[in-house]
Amino acid sequence: MQILILVLLPISLVTYALCWIIYVRTLHPLSKIPGPFWASVSRVWIVQKLYRGDMEQTQRTLHAKYGPLVRIAPNEIAVADPNAIKSIYPMKNPLTKSDFYPVFGNTAISKHADHFSNTDEKSHSERRRIVNHVYSLSNILQSEEYIDVCSELFNQRLGEFADTGESIDLGEWLQMYAFDVIGELYFGRMFGFMEHRHDHESYIASLDALMPTLCIASVAPKFTRPVIFLSSVLIPSVKIALKALDHIAAAAKSCVTQRFADAEGSFDTVKRRDILQQLMDIRKEKGPKLDFGLSEIELESYSALFAGSDTTAIAMRSVFYYLAKSPAVYREVLAELDKAFAEGQLSIPVKFSEAIKLPFLCACIKEAMRMHPSVQLTMPRLSPKGGMEVCGEYIPAGYRLGMNAAVIHRDPNIFGQDADVYRPSRWLEGNATFMDRYMLQFGAGTRTCIGKNARLTQGVFRVSSTDVAQGTISKRVQDDGDRAERGELRSTARQRSARGIGASTVSLLHSSGAKIIHGDWDAAGGQQLDVALRSSQGVGETTFVETDVTNYESVLNLFQVAWRMYGRVDIAVSNAGIQEIGNLFDPSLCLESVKSKPSNKVIDVNLVGTLYFARIAAVYLKEGAKPDEDKSLVLVSSTAGFKETPGLFAYSAAKHGVLGLLRSLRTYLPKTHNIRVNAICPWMTDTGMVEGIRENWLKEGLPVNSPADLGRVIVEVAIGDDGKSGKWSGRAVFVEGGRGWDIEEGINATEEQWLGKEVSRVLSRGQDLLGDGTDWKKSEAV
Repeated sequence: MQILILVLLPISLVTYALCWIIYVRTLHPLSKIPGPFWASVSRVWIVQKLYRGDMEQTQRTLHAKYGPLVRIAPNEIAVADPNAIKSIYPMKNPLTKSDFYPVFGNTAISKHADHFSNTDEKSHSERRRIVNHVYSLSNILQSEEYIDVCSELFNQRLGEFADTGESIDLGEWLQMYAFDVIGELYFGRMFGFMEHRHDHESYIASLDALMPTLCIASVAPKFTRPVIFLSSVLIPSVKIALKALDHIAAAAKSCVTQRFADAEGSFDTVKRRDILQQLMDIRKEKGPKLDFGLSEIELESYSALFAGSDTTAIAMRSVFYYLAKSPAVYREVLAELDKAFAEGQLSIPVKFSEAIKLPFLCACIKEAMRMHPSVQLTMPRLSPKGGMEVCGEYIPAGYRLGMNAAVIHRDPNIFGQDADVYRPSRWLEGNATFMDRYMLQFGAGTRTCIGKNARLTQGVFRVSSTDVAQGTISKRVQDDGDRAERGELRSTARQRSARGIGASTVSLLHSSGAKIIHGDWDAAGGQQLDVALRSSQGVGETTFVETDVTNYESVLNLFQVAWRMYGRVDIAVSNAGIQEIGNLFDPSLCLESVKSKPSNKVIDVNLVGTLYFARIAAVYLKEGAKPDEDKSLVLVSSTAGFKETPGLFAYSAAKHGVLGLLRSLRTYLPKTHNIRVNAICPWMTDTGMVEGIRENWLKEGLPVNSPADLGRVIVEVAIGDDGKSGKWSGRAVFVEGGRGWDIEEGINATEEQWLGKEVSRVLSRGQDLLGDGTDWKKSEAV
């Protein structure tokens, strides 16, 4: 009997799985909606995509492939048709929120759900009506003086950092600013983030731990959610996240209790007209009638702390990120601010009523929110009783469907053919009212974000006040992306091509008639380069693809575009490199400060990105190649890849890694893929990465490469003859003053001198035994 059960159980499970797959693929009501296979059979697909953190890019890619309707789970559809907004998020007879939302609530605080997680439309309408006036713009502006206090302290801190030359993470400081503003508005005082220059009570760390777990639980099958939360016993990150929930709830309770005690004791603090006091007034005047007591005030404060700080900080980071990456736009913002200030139209800190009269500043803020909305997930609703029609397809009752702001905001039919490009002027040139109808950064319909006015005022105050007070965004706090130099493909595919070495290489290839697909995460710069080349005398073809070298699917997409357009790839150049900011081994590090984990971005861009690129390039270069057809892969390293470079610790490690990758591939790829692979190691090159040392370098009469020098060397190594044994292969070319030397040849020629003949001989025998790695079996270390 036991044997029979053991046999029948797996058979039953397999049979059930097959039947389920057949059902969801052929008989299910949503089977006619296209999408990835695994998404149609299990929610594991969407959980995995969300865990990776690239859902917005994944959805944009899927809609480009399948159209406006994509099945992203067995019972869920993502919609990308802007005209469907009114159907899915109507003002009248709104659709019911799905079970995606309750995960974000906290039922331990109040018997009522908060505004975001409440799925009962009638209850939501009643509860929101109680506090709606508190969140109106006119009412938020009554608290402007409290936001001003935070803005002044923020500017003071930036000034102090500028005076000492200390590098900071501007994104972290914007989040600390957002938290302290919420403290002023909801809790009667700043928490102390900016005052004490650290993460107060680990609120930021708590949110960082909490949000991924809640997002995964929200899209996972409902029956698995208890398992996810119970997994805290085994998974430290989940345990931290659940503790964070209690931590944030306790903070809200503590502050509300203190304000209540102050009010009872007639302390001066009750004279404040902040949001918390107005919520207290509702309780005092109509509390019993509206069932609005201290628990409900705690819930409002908890929601602001839990959701408001993070989304506000994301919006502000987006604004500064795009300004830092777009120098021309930034200069125009400064010019507008300077003019207004000189004419006496602005005060310090800048008032909201003053800032909204600056059209280009407002356009920059709105454009940043369009490019990077704070929430980049589908906001699902349930199809109503009787079903509904969307994009010509009938969706039966009870199935999920929703839209992602990060998808809609890039629709070229609404925002123009350059919708993927950050261009604030679109809001001044075109029909801004028309475009506004399709902006979903605060949601749509009856469920727009109740705190949007607080977020908008914080964002406008922060951007305008910082630019007026500081005059310039220090290059030391600009996003690394502004100086990244990233990757290339005759059909040629290339990542970072918008400026510097990348632009020079693309231009040279274009002038020689190459068909180039070039990628960059600076979308504006890439598009501008395309326009310039198309109007030049070059005879080649060029196509720009927005690419993030640290995202595997983004790099893959670069090659896929080349393949779709030309059916082949002949040359691939990876030019990944961002400069290291700050001192990883700062002598001032102590037992406390060393607890803060450093950023991995330099390694991710310079090394991991190169590895991704090389792996994908090897397949696309090999695929479809004719026998003996020349294919070339070029990896850009640095002098720091073979020579000590003081202060650039992570950068040197990454660039050494690129040369290590070259040395591993140079015997392997020619044999297995018929691909030549070489590396370029530039010395001082006149790009944005050397601004801090260029002047002293030139004073000493030391040679400097121009980007054009590097472009010529890259093209020569990719397609030229080395003048000795034929095509360049397995070389690492050190470039100085536009001239190149192969360092590998020197190392190999002198090996016996620095190792000794016997050690060199033994090493050679061992290397011969290892061969190219295809003739021996590698095993995992035990």
